[in-house]
Amino acid sequence: MNKTCLIYQPAGIGDVFFVQTIVKHYISLGYEVIYPLKSNLIYLKDYLNYDGVTFVDESGDFPYKEHYNQGGNSILSGDFIYLNLDQSHRQGGNGGYMLAKYSMVGLDYKSWVDGLVIDRNKEREDWLFNYLEIKDGEKYVLMNTKYGTPPDFAEYPVPKLDTNYRVVNMDFIEGTNIMDWVGIIEKASGIVTVDTCIQYIMDTLTLNYDFYHCYLRDGGKRGHLDIIKNIFTQPWEYKI
Repeated sequence: MNKTCLIYQPAGIGDVFFVQTIVKHYISLGYEVIYPLKSNLIYLKDYLNYDGVTFVDESGDFPYKEHYNQGGNSILSGDFIYLNLDQSHRQGGNGGYMLAKYSMVGLDYKSWVDGLVIDRNKEREDWLFNYLEIKDGEKYVLMNTKYGTPPDFAEYPVPKLDTNYRVVNMDFIEGTNIMDWVGIIEKASGIVTVDTCIQYIMDTLTLNYDFYHCYLRDGGKRGHLDIIKNIFTQPWEYKI
């Protein structure tokens, strides 16, 4: 009999990145994983490209949909497993709303980065370099003031940066997505950002920035700073 694991964590982008080690753990246990994503994030399947998981649009039909997003607790054993990772902090997981995703299934959250392997699209990355007219070897600072999953996003009032480097602003450019920015993230000389999904991408890259400035979107409330300091490994200077 086939074993199936159905995941409920359709957004945001950072949460999807964070749980890939959990997905791969259940694949290693012999489960076929069905992972529904929000319609506006289904493009991520082209970048999280590995055997054993099927990413589907949560608005469409897929096996075991009757169990999906019903507000119930996870089913953690048997030939069918349902992981409501979005609500793991309310189902016995500890460590807050992020780390609980791992404690609920008995894994070390520090292993999250091992599971995030990005299948990069160099052609799209190069197109964005050309569109932004970034020259080879040019020193630039990446500036990101946006957070949330488009079209639902907000902006943080990041102060103006005093720098001699060019400032490249991360904007929503028609026909592109966040994954097209990986090359630009990789080659930057510094970064100023609100805490967001690009921090997960950065932990998969070899970087040597002059500075790493991160503004906390909620001002450090609800223990948010403690959570993200535990997750990310870059030498961030957090600003509240």
